[in-house]
Amino acid sequence: MKKPALILLVLAMLASTLWGTVASGLTQIPHENPATAESRDNIALLMLHYADTFDLVASGKYLESRDMIEQLKPDYAHLPEELKFIMSRLNDLLADLTDGLDNLDAVLDECESLLSQNELNEASWKITEARGLSAEIGSLVGNVDAATDEMLLQAAAFISPQEAARVQAAKARLQEELDRLARLEDQYRALQESIETEAEEKEALSVTDLTLHVSQSRAWVGENLAVSGVLKADGVPLVARDVSLHLRGRHVATVTTRGDGYYAASFALPYWWYDIDEVAVQTFYHPRGEDGGSFTAASSEETVISVLSYPSSLQLEVPGEIYPGSPVNIRGKVNSGGNVAGRDVRALMEGELLFQTFTDDNGYFQHDVVLGDESHQGKHRMYFIVAPDNESCSAGVLAFSSVDVLKAKPEITMRAPGVIFLPRRFELTGEVHSPLPLHEAQAILEVAGASTTATLNEGDFSMEMDLPFSFSRAGPEEVKLSLVPTEPWQLPSECTVKIFVINLAYLLAVVAVLLALAVVGLSMRRFHGSWRRKGELPATAEDSREPLREEDIWSPETGPVVEENRGIILKAYYAAAAWVQKVAGVLFSPQMTLREFLHQVISPHSRFAGALARLTGLAERALYSRHVQGKDEASLARDLSAQVKKQGRRERET
Repeated sequence: MKKPALILLVLAMLASTLWGTVASGLTQIPHENPATAESRDNIALLMLHYADTFDLVASGKYLESRDMIEQLKPDYAHLPEELKFIMSRLNDLLADLTDGLDNLDAVLDECESLLSQNELNEASWKITEARGLSAEIGSLVGNVDAATDEMLLQAAAFISPQEAARVQAAKARLQEELDRLARLEDQYRALQESIETEAEEKEALSVTDLTLHVSQSRAWVGENLAVSGVLKADGVPLVARDVSLHLRGRHVATVTTRGDGYYAASFALPYWWYDIDEVAVQTFYHPRGEDGGSFTAASSEETVISVLSYPSSLQLEVPGEIYPGSPVNIRGKVNSGGNVAGRDVRALMEGELLFQTFTDDNGYFQHDVVLGDESHQGKHRMYFIVAPDNESCSAGVLAFSSVDVLKAKPEITMRAPGVIFLPRRFELTGEVHSPLPLHEAQAILEVAGASTTATLNEGDFSMEMDLPFSFSRAGPEEVKLSLVPTEPWQLPSECTVKIFVINLAYLLAVVAVLLALAVVGLSMRRFHGSWRRKGELPATAEDSREPLREEDIWSPETGPVVEENRGIILKAYYAAAAWVQKVAGVLFSPQMTLREFLHQVISPHSRFAGALARLTGLAERALYSRHVQGKDEASLARDLSAQVKKQGRRERET
């Protein structure tokens, strides 16, 4: 009785554990076996790719052509070795040709610009450079043509009859682009010859000469400097011509020559926000209008002057960590041999102005900075610029400070009950701590498929939610609390704990199974009890009572009311069991099943073991099966019962 009940209980628990499980399958994606895959080289597509590359080169789209060349990877293609080699060579030649054409374009543009300004000396050098590049490009075009012919020759052996028409069309397109490259070379030669012709024509221009004189070799920042000079062409002064004045390569003023070609100007030495010890001064003349056909351009010699100023320095107090949205105070002090009061101070980060302020009488400054919400986390450089002071000749300062832009992450501690029965009201308590102020943060509590929200501040908190009835199985569940702060200096945070959830539906199902097992067991016990007499059978073989007789086990008064054949089978079994218990010394107790009694009374040497086993099977079918027993089974039961008695007597005699 105990074994069937245990098996049923295990099955019930297993069914509840697998309750709600969904099985899913994966669709297998078929793949071709690389070892047996056939080559599918398309020579026509290969040549069309090269034709597109030549088209980009001939159109001056050098960046796009480089990308196309990079896409041609013969080492990774499924191609014959001979074809791979010539493709690699052709790719290298195309890359060199692209770079050469790009450089030649730039040099020719510069030549035209210099000639337009009558800068003959500089233009002459660039023309010489263009000649060399043009010769290299001519050689490269020839090599590309030869390498292309070789590629087509190597590819011919691998062209299928089906591909022949497409390949011929691709070859024609490729040849067209090669012809364009050849014409491009001619265009460059024509442009180069035109530039050289223009240069030769301008050799007849009158050569100009420009001088420069600076009033002093040393000057304080902000101090006025006087510059002067003379502009002449073939020794003749040029009148009413514009002369450009440059400092450190930058145009700062334009002056006009007088009747004797003389020019003069004065200017204040500009300030720079960083210290400069020297500055170069130079003047230029560029022919314009009718002068373009008469005079060459001219430039004076560079004159270097020393820049004098009172050095300045900057002391900074900047926090190493800054949180977006949280104000921080930045302080500093400007030190200088000149003036420190009212100095202009600006702070920048990522090119954006953070603040601008002025120093007090002692050179101190401070400012509260609040970084925006969009500030990126990580290391940043904050630049500080102190402008030069005009009146005191004080130099400017450039300094920087490294800062970390951070966001705080709140720490959450949670306390939850270890076991929860569904449905019920669930309560969660805990604490929230943060290094920065935390107010009105949104909290989302999730457990067992349910969720609720609340607003939390820093410190202790308590949250409640109703956990609804659910058909999910019992087991561990994760309780997750997600915190979304409203302050920009805070990061979202979350915390999880494990609890054990017992679903009442699950519990009731298990209880129902157990009750069903108890009812089945009780019914079986009563059923077996009806086969014995009103007196109780001994519980064990060691009991002092005598073995039961056949009429004690079966009689029309105590036996169940059954159909004829079924009754014959059962009577035959219990008659045999009465004999066996005497021989084996084992009593047929009320709590025993037929199979348990069989296992206790037979042994490998029992003469009646085979007959009793077959008879037990017939009796079990008569008791538990819906099958209607026939006359043949009833007759077999009588014969088996007789065999058991007969063999039992022999065994008892021996």
